[in-house]
This record gives sequence, C-alpha cells and structure tokens, in this order.
Amino acid sequence: MDILAIVESRPRRIAREALYYCLRALKQAGLPSESKKDYFHDSESSMPTEEGVALANEILSFIAFEEGVDLDHIEDHRIHVYLTEIAKASDFAASSVEGFNVETGQELLKRMRGEI
Repeated sequence: MDILAIVESRPRRIAREALYYCLRALKQAGLPSESKKDYFHDSESSMPTEEGVALANEILSFIAFEEGVDLDHIEDHRIHVYLTEIAKASDFAASSVEGFNVETGQELLKRMRGEI
C-alpha cells in the first residue's frame, strides 16, 4: 500500500487537507519539540476538519508503521521519499474531479456527440 492508495477513494477536499497536514508534520520531523508548531492549526480562521485530521493521522501512522519508528526518528532521505509520495498524491487529489472517472467521461462524450 502507498499513500495514494490511502487517499484515492476519499473525498478530494479531505484528501488535500490531510496531505497538507502530513507535509507540515514531515517537514518538522526530527526538530526539537520546542521548535515544532501544531501542524493541524494555522490560525483560528482555518480550523481543520475532523475528517482531515483523521485521514492525516491515518497516513502518518502508516508512515511510522512502514518505517518501524515514530516520525521523529525517520532518516532524512526516507522523509524525502514520503514528501515526494505526498506530493504525487496531492497532484492526483488536485487534478481529479470528484464523481467523475474515465468511463463517465467517455459516456458524456458519446452523449454530447449524439451517439447515445
């Protein structure tokens, strides 16, 4: 399983939110605790959703499980691997349109052409 597999069936808005929090968490991995910020809260005007937090925690737990250590003990080169994976999953979540897939698109094109 990979990060994309975790998020691809989730609502895109929730996937993008969770992936954003994961990026923030991984960028702080290994920093002293007094230097870390709460990666779920930017400001009072931007509160995280329960679903976004739950999905982010699922992804971060998956990463820790895969590595066999907590986030703060993952080697830097492995952090970069996960940052790349999250970026790819973010591209997918940003580029796909929820509720549509290739089959739906092909059917829509046929209807527009009057073939159905």
